[in-house]
Amino acid sequence: MPADAIECPLCLGEGRLKRTEVLDRLGVKDFARVAQLSAEEAFRLLSQKHTHDDQNVWARFESELARRTAEIEQHHRDELHTLREANNKDWLLAFKANVRNELLQSAIIPSFRDPQNQLRLSSWTWYGKLMQHLTAGHMKNPDLQNALTAVRQVADEIFESVREQVRESALEVAFPGTQLFFQFNADNQLDLYKTCVLYVDDGFKSLLTDKGSGIQSAVIIGLFSYYTKFVNVATSALLCIEEPELYLHSHARRLISDRLTDFIGDKNQVIVTTHSAEFLRSSGEDVNVIALSREDDGGTTSISVNVKDYARLLVHEFSSEIFFAEKVIICEGFDDFVVRAVARELFPKQLDAKNVSVTSAAGKDNIAGVARLVLNLGIRCYLVADFDYFLRDTSDDRLRYGDVKAHQSIVNMSLDFFTQPCIYGNKGKGALKGLQSLREKIRNADESAFYLAKAVGEVPEPSLPGILQKLRQNGVGILSCELEALCKDGFVSPNKKLNLNRTFELNARLANGEKISDIFDVTELKELLTAVLS
Repeated sequence: MPADAIECPLCLGEGRLKRTEVLDRLGVKDFARVAQLSAEEAFRLLSQKHTHDDQNVWARFESELARRTAEIEQHHRDELHTLREANNKDWLLAFKANVRNELLQSAIIPSFRDPQNQLRLSSWTWYGKLMQHLTAGHMKNPDLQNALTAVRQVADEIFESVREQVRESALEVAFPGTQLFFQFNADNQLDLYKTCVLYVDDGFKSLLTDKGSGIQSAVIIGLFSYYTKFVNVATSALLCIEEPELYLHSHARRLISDRLTDFIGDKNQVIVTTHSAEFLRSSGEDVNVIALSREDDGGTTSISVNVKDYARLLVHEFSSEIFFAEKVIICEGFDDFVVRAVARELFPKQLDAKNVSVTSAAGKDNIAGVARLVLNLGIRCYLVADFDYFLRDTSDDRLRYGDVKAHQSIVNMSLDFFTQPCIYGNKGKGALKGLQSLREKIRNADESAFYLAKAVGEVPEPSLPGILQKLRQNGVGILSCELEALCKDGFVSPNKKLNLNRTFELNARLANGEKISDIFDVTELKELLTAVLS
């Protein structure tokens, strides 16, 4: 045979074929169609036939392989399976089958919600498996079959005109007897679950993909929770969600947080990235928090946090926001409201612009403890307290002057507080020693003043006013008296303490247009805020 000769694509070397064999190999219905074929068309049709047959063989092979693999995994669940072996490196990465299966049971919800991708319908996704589970056994339901048939009939009526036009203009000439169908549902009952579409009615019924990120998050979490509770019951599951608080009001954020806690149960795990304290207030016992903070040089620092240590701070909104701050001003009590008001008037918008939180320690005895927790987060820390926080101690000597309560003082602040770059830096140790010496000097000179004085003028130490001013200018806000004594109009006073009700009254006065600087002497707080915001 000449070198450029080819075998007849119909005979494939056999020499002769029966009429039925020719029709079968070409995949056509009658010999009139064979007569219309060119050699190229015949070869193309034959190639398609063989390709289709090959695909069927591979499909059967993959199905059998999946079945055998499942059997092997069931009998050898604890065997070590190779994930990857590098040909050019001396390492091997492997894990047990049960670990692999748990990794497969996961859902990731990125900050940009995309239900179309996160709820993909296939046999290899959790959502596809959920829908298969929900529709299993219902495919041959007579009511469902009748409804699908009715839908197909309606579709035939709707698209009848275009079907005929396409068939007559394009199909009939080249492919006689070929029909075109437009359908709203699949013929293959096994894939019927793939036609399911999610709608949400929140006052306006529309596709889930058209709803806001908050509703999308809630629906996806709810579906995945159902899947792990009723479908994937053999292994644990992992849910990763970025910023679940997006587009949610505070009540909805707490609700989503509760749903995540419910999802965890006794076997599942949730990984959350958040800027909202609601998701730190989880009631779960096994909660691990990693706080990330950006350094001035552009680097990032990560710190592992034991949430139980911060339980008290998580109760109050302003306290819980310290986890996301760069600087924190710790106040003794309700003076945190006054500090924020002064900042709004004298340094408009600067607290938020500089990411500064102002929080209450709920008592001078808690200031040092709160500061320690803030410093453990790698956050810069400042304080505001009445004058008596500079003095006092817990010694029984105080009882010589009546029913004097034992209190912590400035020297209970840790050395780490004073050595912060924003306070005294490498001079912090010397500053702390200097304060200790000055306190001892005052105590030796007038012990009664040490335990009873409420203002700097009641202490026989002429250098004290200047020292307190320097402390405030370095971020240590010890006032020269009680905060109430700085009130100009008697709204509050040393005998009329600032409490919750008076805080509400003060807020009402400010809302009506009064200035905080008209109500309080804000000079000393201005000195502190200048240091914090510089």
